[in-house]
Amino acid sequence: MKPVVEICLRNISKGSDILLQDEWLNQHADVITEGCLQFCELCADSFFVLVEGELISSRQADELLNLTKQAVAAWYQ
Repeated sequence: MKPVVEICLRNISKGSDILLQDEWLNQHADVITEGCLQFCELCADSFFVLVEGELISSRQADELLNLTKQAVAAWYQ
């Protein structure tokens, strides 16, 4: 079983699509897209994902990728 990483489709169009393209993340997590995750204000101002329901956000997509990887790695521990 792998942890679930949920990404809002609208956030993907802003640049968080790098999470979908990351090989390590896709091997270690089930990365899924959702039409809307109901965090519209956050989505408008930053990048975010839910890792096993835990909100992770960042002002930059590459930083979000790193934070997401850290959360996934911590899930395995």
